Amino acid sequence: MIPEMRNHSYEARLKKLHLWSLEERKIKVTLLKSSKCSHASQQYRLKRFSNLTTIIELKVIQQKSRKTGAELI
Repeated sequence: MIPEMRNHSYEARLKKLHLWSLEERKIKVTLLKSSKCSHASQQYRLKRFSNLTTIIELKVIQQKSRKTGAELI
């Protein structure tokens, strides 16, 4: 695409244009995808833990209200 680069090797063109090779780009994409999956998995676990603690807190509040005779809002 760049006429001045036609006679250069692939590696030389990459170096002169400050570009990554196809293999390096594939590795970068794989790392980014795995990082996103890991982050999403961590967020899911945190959400499940948060929901679990909320359920436990509600049960404790219900038990306390039964003992005191107070009604929940």
